[in-house]
Amino acid sequence: MLRNTDSLTWIKSPYCSAEGCLCAAADPDGSIKVRDDKDPSSPWLTFTETQWNNGSGLAFEPAGRNDVPHWALDLKPSVDTWFSLADASGRKLWFTEDEFTEFLAGARDGSFEVGALTA
Repeated sequence: MLRNTDSLTWIKSPYCSAEGCLCAAADPDGSIKVRDDKDPSSPWLTFTETQWNNGSGLAFEPAGRNDVPHWALDLKPSVDTWFSLADASGRKLWFTEDEFTEFLAGARDGSFEVGALTA
């Protein structure tokens, strides 16, 4: 059973629009959690600090509309280009091309480095 992550400090890219973004948080257990702020109650992904720092555990994949869950399509019905991010357990987050670009811009400027998440 997944534990509650409400007590974590979630950080999102400073480039995110008001329409949603991927957020990351450092967990006291030493892992990095990632969630979609469009639906904070949705499952989060878990990465080790090593996976997070070197990107080895970050499997971003393009996704066709047929692969995207209905709840995500209902939130953004006009979006055609989607991406998914999965962790080692197989849990996935679904996000738009704009959300992906905004998240990567924050990653490039250091917003999601472990030190920034634990500050």
